[in-house]
Amino acid sequence: MTPELEDVEAAAWTEQYSGLDPALRGLAVRLGDLHVFGVGEWGGSAWHNAVTGLGLHGPVHEPSLDAALALLAKLGATRPLLQVVDGAVEPGVLAARGFTVAGPLVRLSAPTDGAAPTGHGPPGTTVREVGPEAGATVASVCLKGFGQVDQSWWRAGLGRAGWTQVVAYDGTTAIGTGAMLVAGDQAWIGSATTVPTARRRGVHAAMLAARLALAADRGATRVSVKCVAGSASYRSLVRAGFVVSHGVTQWRRPVAG
Repeated sequence: MTPELEDVEAAAWTEQYSGLDPALRGLAVRLGDLHVFGVGEWGGSAWHNAVTGLGLHGPVHEPSLDAALALLAKLGATRPLLQVVDGAVEPGVLAARGFTVAGPLVRLSAPTDGAAPTGHGPPGTTVREVGPEAGATVASVCLKGFGQVDQSWWRAGLGRAGWTQVVAYDGTTAIGTGAMLVAGDQAWIGSATTVPTARRRGVHAAMLAARLALAADRGATRVSVKCVAGSASYRSLVRAGFVVSHGVTQWRRPVAG
């Protein structure tokens, strides 16, 4: 297990949650080794109300965990999510607080001088770095690619410290987007999607190549990403030279009744 790979993702989420409209009551705080994220206006969303960092730097401090869960409860979160590196926390600690396994993920990483992404997308595809001025474009692509998540979420990271957003275009039509955050010599990539009509054409690989190059230009020596093992994204990353660092299990506390 390499804690810095989880820490850089926590830094990315901190920037995104901090960039939300204050009216949404976004929460991004650190309690010891724990990072607590939440959105008061989206209390029913497990994905938006989460605690990370459990057991990364030593045995989990249960009072800190309880304090983190109390913060989310105060925010109105009804389905909090815990993201736990496999083996970092005894399952009984989480089960005792009403959490059950929601599903497995995997963390992959690659050195910026060792990854070798293949593919440049279909003919006519270009990948460009964008900023806050492209917020509507980024939100539109994400809504098509991921589904109905409030568009303010997809705009939130744009222009934040260390944050990079790329958009893939087919001519002048936006067909994909992906994010990156560089913190020191570590980079995180994530939130990548392609609109349904442009999938299986190499767009994901083109956006990956662009972000790897940008990460190296900005001083990162390693890039990490989290995804579902065996998924299309996973296969693309493995082809690019990424290797599994560790597993991550998501734990969720279902709504009572």
